[in-house]
This record gives sequence, structure tokens and C-alpha cells, in this order.
Amino acid sequence: MDGYVKRSAFREVFAGDLSRSEADLLWATQRPGDTATLSEASGEPAWSTIPSYYLVAREDNLIPPAAQRFMAARAGAHTIEVEASHVAMISQSRTTAALIGKAARWPTSPPPTAPASSTRTGGPAGPSCSATDGR
Repeated sequence: MDGYVKRSAFREVFAGDLSRSEADLLWATQRPGDTATLSEASGEPAWSTIPSYYLVAREDNLIPPAAQRFMAARAGAHTIEVEASHVAMISQSRTTAALIGKAARWPTSPPPTAPASSTRTGGPAGPSCSATDGR
């Protein structure tokens, strides 16, 4: 069975930190999630053999931040947290790119830290962005 986020709830649940027009575009182009994947075994996880990195979205209304932290801790992931919705990779693109850059430089890079700018407009990270080493 395919699963979608309803238009009436999409922005609140999925993209609360994006503009209405950005959220509407994401709603219109969303791909269905196959609900069967929620109960199927996935096999050996990659994080059991390679380092993992995780961006926790503190304002995610689809996957609770506590669940994200649990998954990141289980994987032994280097973790960064941001004040963002489920689409943190869009609303916090600089922080996301910095985290990917750290992962790409492994094993020569230290654990990730929040970049100087973690907002869409390039403002200071301030208290909305913190870094932790999950190992």
C-alpha cells in the first residue's frame, strides 16, 4: 500500500520551516512511501561496518527527534542537531552540506561541528544548532 502525506497536513507535518510555495511544490511532487517497508527486514545495516553521520531535525513532526536520536545512537553516528522540520536538508542546507563534507573526508576528519551558519539566510548558528559526537 502506498502512503502519502495529505495536502492539508503536509506543511505542518513535513515542511514547517519552508515557505508555503516551497511546501506546496514538495506536496505536489511527493513520491509515495510503500508502507510494507515499515515491517520488512532490511538486512545488515551499513552503519555496522562504516562510520555514520546523522542530522537530527528537532522540529520534525514526521519522525520524532527522540526516535532520530535513538537511531543515531544505535548506529554510533556522529550527530548534529538543528531546529528544522523533516526536510532539514532543504531548510538547513549549509549544515547538511557541512555534515556530508565531514563524512566524505572520513577517516581524516574530526567529528562534525556545527558550521558558523546554520540558517537558510546565513545567520549565526546560535543556540539552534549544536554538535555532539555520538561515539
